[in-house]
Amino acid sequence: MILHSIRVENWRCFLTPVTVGPLDEGLNVIYAPNGSGKSKLFEALHRTLLDSHRVTGQGILSVQPWGRLLPPRVCLEFTEGRATYRLTKQFLHAPSALLERRENGHYVRLAQGDPVEDLVREMLSSDATGRRLTKQQHWGIAQVLWAPQGELRFGELSDSLITNIRASLSAQMTGARGLAIQRRMEALYGQYFTPTGKARSGRGSRLVQLQERLAAAEETLDLGRALHEQFEDTVEKIADLTERSQAAHHHVVELEQQVDLLKAKAEDHHGLVAEKERWSERVTAISSKLDALQQRIKRASASTARVRRAQQTLGELSGSRLEVASESETLTAAEAEAQAALESARAEQDALAGLRERAQAAVDLCNARLDQENLETLISRIQEARRVAEECSSCAADLAAPGAEDLAKIRRAVRQRDEAQVRLEASLLHLELTPEKHGHLEIISGDRSGEHLMLEPGHAVRVDGSPGVEVAVDGLGHIRAWGPDGSSDEHRSALAEAVSGLAGLTEPYGTDDETELERLNERSRTLEAKASNARSRLEALLDGKRIEDLLEEAKSKAATLHSILESYPEWVESPPDADVLGDELRREEERVAVSTRDAASVYDRARREADGAKSRLQQIDSRIDQLHETLRSDEEELAQVTSDQAPLDELGARVAQLQEELSAAQKQKTEIEQVLGERGGGLLLQLEQLTARHCQAEAAAQQARDDVVREEAQLGQLESMAPYSRLAKAEEAVDQLRMEVAQEEMRADAVRLLYDTVDECRERAFNAVVGRVESSAEEILGHIAGNYLGTVRFSDSFTPEGVVPPVLEDAVSLDNLSGGETEQLYLATRLALASFLADEKRQMVVLDDVLTATDRVRLGRVLQALDDASERLQVIILTCHADRYERLAKARFFELEALKEV
Repeated sequence: MILHSIRVENWRCFLTPVTVGPLDEGLNVIYAPNGSGKSKLFEALHRTLLDSHRVTGQGILSVQPWGRLLPPRVCLEFTEGRATYRLTKQFLHAPSALLERRENGHYVRLAQGDPVEDLVREMLSSDATGRRLTKQQHWGIAQVLWAPQGELRFGELSDSLITNIRASLSAQMTGARGLAIQRRMEALYGQYFTPTGKARSGRGSRLVQLQERLAAAEETLDLGRALHEQFEDTVEKIADLTERSQAAHHHVVELEQQVDLLKAKAEDHHGLVAEKERWSERVTAISSKLDALQQRIKRASASTARVRRAQQTLGELSGSRLEVASESETLTAAEAEAQAALESARAEQDALAGLRERAQAAVDLCNARLDQENLETLISRIQEARRVAEECSSCAADLAAPGAEDLAKIRRAVRQRDEAQVRLEASLLHLELTPEKHGHLEIISGDRSGEHLMLEPGHAVRVDGSPGVEVAVDGLGHIRAWGPDGSSDEHRSALAEAVSGLAGLTEPYGTDDETELERLNERSRTLEAKASNARSRLEALLDGKRIEDLLEEAKSKAATLHSILESYPEWVESPPDADVLGDELRREEERVAVSTRDAASVYDRARREADGAKSRLQQIDSRIDQLHETLRSDEEELAQVTSDQAPLDELGARVAQLQEELSAAQKQKTEIEQVLGERGGGLLLQLEQLTARHCQAEAAAQQARDDVVREEAQLGQLESMAPYSRLAKAEEAVDQLRMEVAQEEMRADAVRLLYDTVDECRERAFNAVVGRVESSAEEILGHIAGNYLGTVRFSDSFTPEGVVPPVLEDAVSLDNLSGGETEQLYLATRLALASFLADEKRQMVVLDDVLTATDRVRLGRVLQALDDASERLQVIILTCHADRYERLAKARFFELEALKEV
């Protein structure tokens, strides 16, 4: 992942929008004093990429600006793989997440809401944590690539991250062919075993399928055996049921003979039974007449009482209705008066429309003037930022200053010139003479052969030459000096070539002074930084808009002002006070509201009272109607009861007569029943019992015959199922499947042995590859701190656990290292792991003020290591010591305080 820009708003100290970017794909340094928001910027970066937009809790609440209820919002532009994305998240209030992908030069929506979290987590191989803040152990590869402030050391890596690192190193180790073989072997292993090594129990396993088929075949075998046993049992059961059926038939014949004998004896008993039935019918008829007559008398008495009560109640309700009707008329008139008062109060509300329109126009006028002033200020700031950017860019273009690469070439050329001068000086003989009096000196051989020099007392004269030097001094003689054979021409040529090369490099800049050239380079970088900052301010001020759109918006605001002032020309000289007009409107609205509310209250009370009186009147009318209906019904019932015009006294005499007739009939019936009990009660009981036994015996015989038929039918069905042949086939199938299961179990054991063997070999090879990571970390650490720390040892989870100095055989614990050495070791470890993770795609490394214990000498080596790493990684450094990173010639610098002022 490569980060291009980050935009933060309402995040802790970032109240207004702040944009950092565009970031370089190599080195980037973001600097600012303490408390300016560097770590807050890093926090916004990792919270946006790793936390859900729906995260809750005190942790996310603390990122809001102090004393404000504003939703934190972050926008990131980054490249992942071959695609460029823009991720925008808003937290806490109306949380949202939007992921866009750049297509044909424009950002197009890719995902929104919860699916965004899944896509981003997949990019970073991080773990999902729901609505909680993501802890560092769940950051995925960012746990290695990103170092929070003061946390360059990292603990145990998460299992998922270790798995990803091992997979990446494995892919590098085996190559495409080996990876294909490994995947085929793993696929074969997966047919029989789960990733944890347990035998698969799902239907996808052939062994499981065979075992299931074997279990089914064994079940079929059990069914065949059961069918065979059932067939044999059915044959025996049919023989037993046949014997029982024949015995039941003989018993039925015997009972039929006994029943016929008892029936002949019971025929004389039938005459008395018939006489008894006739008297029973007579008793029933008299009882019915008596009951009907008694009910008729009872109904007539009840109807007469109800008619009297209804007539009395009707008289009382008629008087009450007159009183309620009068009250209803009075309350209905009061309701009409209250309604008229309410409509009058509501009419006053319509009169407020003009005042309300004038107050709103005053508010719109004030807002339009404020918006116009803000737009004019914004346009002025945009024009100023554009002017500064153009001026700085123009000055940078006009300034003849070397770039970082040219400056590095000039430095190398200066070193080459100085080294050539030193070598030339070393190849020459030097003869120095300090005279005590005036004289004359002639150079006979040397660099200036034939030259004559005047000697001054106390002034040294130096003559150079190779391979020898000879001079003649008046009054002294010849002086000769010589050394080893050899010529200095080669060194002179090298010096001349170095001087010429340096001149060619410095000619465009008019000076070969290294300090002056560095000053020009710094001036150029300063101008470029100012131009970049100005462009960033310009982009932030425009916020995706064009200045033409802002100018057009300013014209629109002016038109709005003109339209309002045309409607209210008196406001041109005397602008309105929106607050005064608003207060006046509110007072009128309150007065009208109170008046309307009071009138509505009076109307509601009058309406409820009138409705109550009407309701009571309707209830009385309904009650009167009900009483009339009840009276009519009772009178009709009374007329029906007394339809034969017989008075109640006569009805009582008829009741007494029927009671005497009923008593005589009951006496005759009782006498006949006594005779029947004495003569034939035992005979009938015996006949009834014997008849019941005969029926039971017939039922038992029929059941026995049915059982025989049923069992014979079942035997036929069993014969059609061929139990003997089915049993033989089932036994043969079970034997075959048992053999196949044994063969498949042997194959599974062979696959497990192959997998374990290959896994052991791969683990050995993987340990060798891990050694490359240790070697890379050792190389980086050796470049920074020297080789005396020796080899870096890693645990199985890729965490440094010690170093092995060259003079020792055993590892030394990290607790024995100094603070500076410890942070240098962990930096080397992070860079080594990041380089291996970047084999497939470029990765982003973030370091937040981590080099706090490193001295200046080793810091220079750290910078060189970061410079080398930037060839494969994007490195983002957040620091409050920008001067410590000035030697990073290829780095792009961002001053956070200047960006916050935009």
